[in-house]
Amino acid sequence: MKLSAVFFTLLLMVSCQGGIQRAAAPKDLIKRDSMVIVLHDLVILESYVESRYPQVQSFHKIMTASGKQCLAGFKISPKRFERSFDYYAAHQDELQSIYSEVLENLNKEVNQLNARGIKGDSSIQQVQPEMNGAFPPSN
Repeated sequence: MKLSAVFFTLLLMVSCQGGIQRAAAPKDLIKRDSMVIVLHDLVILESYVESRYPQVQSFHKIMTASGKQCLAGFKISPKRFERSFDYYAAHQDELQSIYSEVLENLNKEVNQLNARGIKGDSSIQQVQPEMNGAFPPSN
């Protein structure tokens, strides 16, 4: 449910920005299919970090470091991700389509976990991407 709220909030923010200038595609644009995979992992990461670190200051620091590490796993620099995200944000229909696919994939995963009887915190542990110790112990 929380993931749905995040997606709808992002889509609302993007759709309410009238008059966005269309940015030209950067030379190192992350292809749509790859962007779906990267955003999928970042959404799972963000959900996990938010559940463990509810204070904004801690959340921001940990999410920034963990997000960089997640992108590094895909061999994508934060600057490249930002350029690509800015491009897709300027192409609202494409960004909405990407987020819809990410949400669809997450819902499929949740349904698969529920079918296997995995619920609650154990499902977070199962879906959590391998981050090689990116998360410090929660308080």
